[in-house]
Amino acid sequence: MANEKLLHPSVATAFYGNFSQIYSVQDNIIPYILNGENVVLSAGTGSGKTEAVMAPLVSRYFKRIIETDSLTILYIAPTKALVNDLERRLYSNLRKLDFRVGIRHGDQDDMKLGMIPHILITTPESLDVMLFRGDKALERVHAIVLDEIHLLYNTQRGLHVSILLNRVKQKLDHSLQWVAISATIYNLAYIRDFFFGISEVAVFLENSTKREIDPQIRILKSIDQLKELLIKIFASRYERGKFLIFANSRRECEQIATVLNEIESLSGLVCTHYSSLSVEMREEVESFFNSWAYAVFINVPYFGIMNVKKIYFLKKLC
Repeated sequence: MANEKLLHPSVATAFYGNFSQIYSVQDNIIPYILNGENVVLSAGTGSGKTEAVMAPLVSRYFKRIIETDSLTILYIAPTKALVNDLERRLYSNLRKLDFRVGIRHGDQDDMKLGMIPHILITTPESLDVMLFRGDKALERVHAIVLDEIHLLYNTQRGLHVSILLNRVKQKLDHSLQWVAISATIYNLAYIRDFFFGISEVAVFLENSTKREIDPQIRILKSIDQLKELLIKIFASRYERGKFLIFANSRRECEQIATVLNEIESLSGLVCTHYSSLSVEMREEVESFFNSWAYAVFINVPYFGIMNVKKIYFLKKLC
């Protein structure tokens, strides 16, 4: 595609060198970010949004990163698990450029290492700590990415993020470019208005690519019904995959896991994940779920997406 040629050659190779063709969402956004414009991007899961945003941002600030050797791009994600996943995802691309990517959250702080990352991935709460401590590295930031921003929109935590962004701006003696990544919402301008204000100039981009899905809804009123359903699923080589089960509490997580571990076909494939687990255990679970082709992941959602007892929601990850 034509816009890919606008990227710095080294950046284009690092991010897209192994692909014969990039996605339309990745190509369409390039000129806007390279021109320094603020963008609200909406696209579906698996459309390459992270690379779509980071490739042109790294290209735009390529020379600045080399010359200043400082923190230049701040990437904010709503959960520690997502921060960890993004770091793993971007590391292989950025190391080809000899650029440093680090993370900062309650379990890990790469800002304490000998060399400051060029790209820092963090949570809103850790950004708040950095601002409170007066971290001088933030004064060099030129671009901010807000990922999964629809999860924070119109919430108290989202309002907190808006305040944090304003505090970052106040520390800078230069303009700040920002990109917000969102799932589909009714009006992308709402994202801009809520987090940055209506006076901010921004470009709104929606990726119209649609993925064909075969939705199935099963209402399960007991753990036994859940167990029976998973036995049928994992008995078929074509239906097996990665499944998420959202529970209402940590206790319910462990109860479900205990029952599912009794299924012979699920032996060793069931794992739980919630905030009170140790850092090592959570990282081990995340690594396991990412690496295995078949697994069942039982989680207490950070944002509490369901509140109905004895009904379980399963999502198959393609």
